[in-house]
Amino acid sequence: MKTVRLIFPSLLLLVACASNPNKAESIKTEIQSKGELGGGTVIGLNEKDEMIMQKKIQLASYIKQLQFDVYGLEDTIYGGDESGNKGLWGVLEECQTKENSIALGGEGTYVKMPEKAILTANENKIQKIGLDEKKNLVAVSTDYLKDSVRRFENYKETYQQRKDWFETQIKICKANLDRKSQKSNK
Repeated sequence: MKTVRLIFPSLLLLVACASNPNKAESIKTEIQSKGELGGGTVIGLNEKDEMIMQKKIQLASYIKQLQFDVYGLEDTIYGGDESGNKGLWGVLEECQTKENSIALGGEGTYVKMPEKAILTANENKIQKIGLDEKKNLVAVSTDYLKDSVRRFENYKETYQQRKDWFETQIKICKANLDRKSQKSNK
C-alpha cells in the first residue's frame, strides 16, 4: 500500500510537469535534402522521408513584428493624439456628421459612433514596483510567452476585421454624401 501511495504522487507530479503549456518544448526541425524558399521557409524531407515545407523563424522577431502590426492597425483604426492622425474612426465620424448635416437634409445632430475599443489598453500596465537584485528601482511586468503571442495574434485578427468594417462604413457614408450632395444641388 505504501508503494502505491509513493508512486501516485510521483505520477501526478510527472503529469503536471508534462502538461505545463509554458515550458519550452523541444522541436525537431532538421530537414534533409532541403531547398531554401526564403523568409525562413524550406522544403525537404523529414526523418520519415516525407516531403514537407517548414517555416522556422526566431520567436523574438515574430513577436516584434506582431506587436508592430497590432499597434499599427490600432493607429490606423483609431488614430493617435500625438500624431494628429484621426484614423478611420475619425474619418467615419466626420463623414457621418456631414451626412447628417441640415445642409444635406439631415437632422443636424451628432451621430453616435461605436466605442473606441482599444484592445492593447492593459498591455503596458506595471505589475510590480521595487528593487531588483542590483538594488535598482524597477517596474516589472511578467507574462507567459505563449499567452502574449496568442493574445497579440487575436488582437491582430480583430483589428483587421475592424479595419475592414470601418473602411466599408466609410465607403457607404461617402456614397450617401455624394447622393445627398447631388440632391441638394438640384
